[in-house]
Amino acid sequence: MGKKENLGKAVFEMFGVGGEKNKNVSEESTLVISEIPDPPPEKQKIFKREEIPQRGPEPVKSSHQATVLAAGSSFEGTLIAKGNVDMSGSFKGDIMAEGDIVLRSSLEGNVQGENVSLISCTVNGDVRATTSAKLDAQSIVTGNVYSGNLSSAGTIKGNIEASNQVVLNGTAVLEGNLTASTLTMEEGATIQGNFRISRKAKA
Repeated sequence: MGKKENLGKAVFEMFGVGGEKNKNVSEESTLVISEIPDPPPEKQKIFKREEIPQRGPEPVKSSHQATVLAAGSSFEGTLIAKGNVDMSGSFKGDIMAEGDIVLRSSLEGNVQGENVSLISCTVNGDVRATTSAKLDAQSIVTGNVYSGNLSSAGTIKGNIEASNQVVLNGTAVLEGNLTASTLTMEEGATIQGNFRISRKAKA
């Protein structure tokens, strides 16, 4: 073997170029690159802890649950609820809730809540709603209604006192007096009594 061949062999062994084996360099190089080991587990954990942002505490959710009286059931007494109330059975007594109240049957007593909705319901007593009260066309209240806002399509046999707006839909009937900040009456609504509109002074 001549000096030139010895020199070429040495260059090939040191740098991987030259000689007949040069044609396999790319495959061997690719193989070497693919076999580079992954970073140690300790470094991966450190990297993930640095990249993941710290999360604050989850928001606190209300634990108040609805009090339900199913259809076909009946209850007599006084109900005081911290949360919402959904009544489909008949109830005789007063209902006081810190949340919303939905009545779907008959009630012999007074009702008081944040928002009160009457759906095909008959109430013989007063209705008090801190924010709003709603009556559908099949609902009848024999008593007074006190509310922030009132939307009625039903019949009220008593007085209405609303601190804000009263909306009487086309099927609404009021047999009593009305006091509100604003009044909207659709065609067909009737009032058998006096009404007084007292607008609040603008700040």
